[in-house]
Amino acid sequence: MTEEYRLHRDIIDALLRTEGALDRQRINRVKHSVCGEYAASRVPSNADILQDATPEEREVLQPFMQKRPVRTISGVAVVAVMTEPSKCPHGRCAYCPGGPELGVPQSYTGHEPATMRGLEHDFDPFEQVQ
Repeated sequence: MTEEYRLHRDIIDALLRTEGALDRQRINRVKHSVCGEYAASRVPSNADILQDATPEEREVLQPFMQKRPVRTISGVAVVAVMTEPSKCPHGRCAYCPGGPELGVPQSYTGHEPATMRGLEHDFDPFEQVQ
């Protein structure tokens, strides 16, 4: 068992013993306190700590230790939706890898996440964003 693992386990145990609701400030106080006991050269990241947590502990702690609870500050999420493949009116470009004959939109290879999501949902926009 490495020193780092013991540090992470002690932080996890201290967080689970903490009375009251966990918030970012309380988590940081616990991390700094335990790191002080170990004379650690750096405070481990939340992701590093969660790696050494059991699945049950991770389920309890992860919502409080996520870097961002929401991915956008503005509240607007940008989502890519793929349309059905169709031919370009001018024909095939030399630099366009896809196209209807390959079952993907003209300028995509079919290996991009949004394209794979479109293929998986038969290019139904509603299904793609569910």
